[in-house]
Amino acid sequence: TKPTAYANSNGALKDDRGNCWWWLRSPGNDQTGAAGVGGSGVVRSLGSIVNNVTRAVRPALWVNLESGIF
Repeated sequence: TKPTAYANSNGALKDDRGNCWWWLRSPGNDQTGAAGVGGSGVVRSLGSIVNNVTRAVRPALWVNLESGIF
């Protein structure tokens, strides 16, 4: 995914294609890490230390398609 201007201004690193690494809500291999998705779209289950400020964040939400509002 491409980082937003806000993510760029807060230090999100980009790869040579302009994509950034972003966090998942899933834990990584130990208590200090969280899994994420690399710039190529590959899930990185090993994770990265959770205070790494070069990673971006994407919002997560549940959508109930049966709720009648869609």
